[in-house]
Amino acid sequence: MQRVLGSSAKGKVEIASDGQISLGIEYGGDRSSTAISSLNVVGFDLAAMCASSEGSTEMPAFLVHDSPREGDLGPSVYGNFIQFVKELEPEEGNAPFQYIITTTSKPPVELAQRPWLVLRLGGAPADKRLLKRDL
Repeated sequence: MQRVLGSSAKGKVEIASDGQISLGIEYGGDRSSTAISSLNVVGFDLAAMCASSEGSTEMPAFLVHDSPREGDLGPSVYGNFIQFVKELEPEEGNAPFQYIITTTSKPPVELAQRPWLVLRLGGAPADKRLLKRDL
């Protein structure tokens, strides 16, 4: 969260005795909104993928995050997030995981090309959707 929002941000994960996971962001106070919920999820997703690539857990090396329009984050937040994910790539060789994120925000200009931007998707017509169908 600090890398995406700034040094004063703090992400928190709480696991209840029944296994329920609760995510939160402290950034100028406790925050809650649909957009913050989306950021909580993408942050947790990324942390889980990093833990998996380090061998700390067993998860697939592929993740799709479909951000709801009403929870979409601004271009600067997604830009910072996407830039951070890019920095996790090794200098040479294959990335440790593939992360697909859908958003209405455009990626940073320098990453809006191959090999990072592979496919542009849309909601309509159906042939512009992921796997060319409603999931």
